[in-house]
Amino acid sequence: MASNHGEQSQFKLVINEKLYYSAERYLTGKEILALAGLRPPGDYQLLMKLKGREYEPVEENERKDLEEEGIEQFEASLSRDFKIYVDDEPFHVHKCFMTPVEILALRGFKPDGYYLKQADGHKSITYKDDMEHRIPMLDCMVFSTCKKAPTPVS
Repeated sequence: MASNHGEQSQFKLVINEKLYYSAERYLTGKEILALAGLRPPGDYQLLMKLKGREYEPVEENERKDLEEEGIEQFEASLSRDFKIYVDDEPFHVHKCFMTPVEILALRGFKPDGYYLKQADGHKSITYKDDMEHRIPMLDCMVFSTCKKAPTPVS
C-alpha cells in the first residue's frame, strides 16, 4: 500500500505487528528483515500472510511487491535459539523482539524497581524511560540490570 508524502512514495508493511515504511516498492526477504533490524538474515525465517490464505515462507533473495493485493503482514521468527547475557548470566531466547520488561523478567526483576541497559560496542543504551521498546534480538547481546534510585519523599 503506497502513501504519498511529498514527491516520494512510501510503501507500508507490517512486520511482527509493527508498521514500517519503505521508499522501495520491491523488497527481498533479506531487505524486509533488515528493515526490521533483524540481521543476519540467515538467523530468521520470514513468512508472509495473504488475505484468506495461510502464511507462506519468503526466501532471502525472493522479491516481494509491496503493492501486491492481499498482503496483510510479514512475520519473522528465529530459525534457532539465541543466547543473550543479562548480568553476565546466559539465557536462551526464541523471540525476534523482546521488551526491557521481558528481559528483566528473565532475571526475576520487575520494572518498578529496575531498568535495563544494553552494551553495544563501546556505548551503552539505556531503556530506563522506554520499558516497552521492542529490541530486535541478536545472538550474544549483553544487558545489565540497574536498580532504580529511591524517589525522595518530601
